[in-house]
Amino acid sequence: MGRKNLITKEEILEKSFELLRNEGCNAVNISRIARELRMSTQPISWQFGSMDGLRSELLVKATTYMNSKIAEHIINGDGSILPSAALALVGKKSVDFVFDEPNISEFIRFTKVPKINSTMIPTYDDLKKAISQEFADYNVTEEMAASFIRDCIVYTQGLSTLIFSGSIAGTRKYFHKMQEEFGVLRLVSLGVPKDVVIRHLSLGNPSGARRHTGTAGTAGTVKKRSAK
Repeated sequence: MGRKNLITKEEILEKSFELLRNEGCNAVNISRIARELRMSTQPISWQFGSMDGLRSELLVKATTYMNSKIAEHIINGDGSILPSAALALVGKKSVDFVFDEPNISEFIRFTKVPKINSTMIPTYDDLKKAISQEFADYNVTEEMAASFIRDCIVYTQGLSTLIFSGSIAGTRKYFHKMQEEFGVLRLVSLGVPKDVVIRHLSLGNPSGARRHTGTAGTAGTVKKRSAK
């Protein structure tokens, strides 16, 4: 127990995240975390106030991790991806995240905590303007672009929830196709010719875009990690 003063808040949070990712929500409790770190439970309570306090900060960490994975290629890209294709790629990576990180996905979707940090919710002002400019020749306004982005996000979140819950089965490739078809139909409804939409979206698959989708086309069952 002599190590307890050497354990930092960040170390506690990191261990909590590790347990969450590998074993799921049920593994994240004060007693288990203390045992893993070889410390008493008191410092954890002192640092976070309560289990709700720990979950709140863990939710921020989990959401930040998810967002970094979903937007990784966009962040590291060279700017060659058109805005509409970038949004489509983010949608595909959102589905991939459900397959790759089921425990974190479950935690983010179903954990209820007293307060949510507003910085966890991304804004799309720049993307709205970019998509409007991308399709300016077809009179797509920023308001129209905003509604397109909103609908794509709602569709992707709903699809991801259905996949996670097991209400719908399929492969990654199948769900990616569903997302693409929705995006095409939605842009066509704004007055953009279908051949133009398809050409623009095809530019969203540069050589590195599938780095995290290597198992696309395999069985679509989402399997949770569990304790060995």
